[in-house]
Amino acid sequence: MSKFTSGPWRGLRASSITDNLAVYDIDGGLIAKIGKRGAKETVANHRLIAASPDLYDVVKSLVELADSEPFTSIGHAIEHVVNARAALAKVDE
Repeated sequence: MSKFTSGPWRGLRASSITDNLAVYDIDGGLIAKIGKRGAKETVANHRLIAASPDLYDVVKSLVELADSEPFTSIGHAIEHVVNARAALAKVDE
């Protein structure tokens, strides 16, 4: 079992006064504040941190699939690839 705060996480502006962004858990608990580093880099960091639980889950499921059965069922593998693409899309928006 992981020791980090479970997802989903969501990215929001930390304050209406500053340009800092923040990532919160589903209950509104602060996960991280992302300081201003340059608009594109800050937004990219923000998206990557917010997507971390999804990315972790997808990688974990792919490893478990590879450990438990050979890739004889292409449909099962494709489901995991679809989930991986969706998780990556959260970062690459």
